[in-house]
Amino acid sequence: MSTQADALVKHGLLPMDKERCQEAGLVIGRAFKADPTLNLFFSQIRLAERERRVAALYGDMLLAMLGRAELVYSDHDGRIAGLGVILPPGAYPLPMTVNLVPLVRYVLRHGLYGIPPWVSFLSIREEEHPKEPCCYLDTLAVDPACQRQGHGSRVMRYLLDRADQDHVGVYLETTNGNNVAYYTKFGFEVRGPKVIKGLASWFFWRPPVSQG
Repeated sequence: MSTQADALVKHGLLPMDKERCQEAGLVIGRAFKADPTLNLFFSQIRLAERERRVAALYGDMLLAMLGRAELVYSDHDGRIAGLGVILPPGAYPLPMTVNLVPLVRYVLRHGLYGIPPWVSFLSIREEEHPKEPCCYLDTLAVDPACQRQGHGSRVMRYLLDRADQDHVGVYLETTNGNNVAYYTKFGFEVRGPKVIKGLASWFFWRPPVSQG
């Protein structure tokens, strides 16, 4: 068993494969349908339809990320309960084509509504990304039916251990103020809120552990 596989087992996680990406997209759709970002940029889309669209978009994005990002998930009764998308040192930024193809597919299905301001927001937010090598938590999502059962914490502990092995920091961001206390309990320093395109954003950094 490889070191990575050992670490996943230690934290009760599994590596995601292409057969699981669409299921993971469904989890993200349920978890993020009322996220402040989507509430702002996709406000005219009803929640049920928004969930369906987000699920399809993220399912396609996860498929495109395979082999470039580390996709891990926590299992509950054979289903994905929580998941993380981790970009290890050197993986950020992803090539433009990784997200471009899923976005084009989305626009062909549903039109441009909400996409230009959302992409603009993400581009501006990227300016806050650390210049030094780090582990970047691109996405953390837990199915609402499985929240408060430790699935997100499994991903977080794995992420922190992974960064400590590489002696690098960990970076992430959120637009949900309810998440601030959650991330700070894992030892993150927080900056914000900073308002971008009318949306409050918080930025989190956990410095590298000492090699001594």
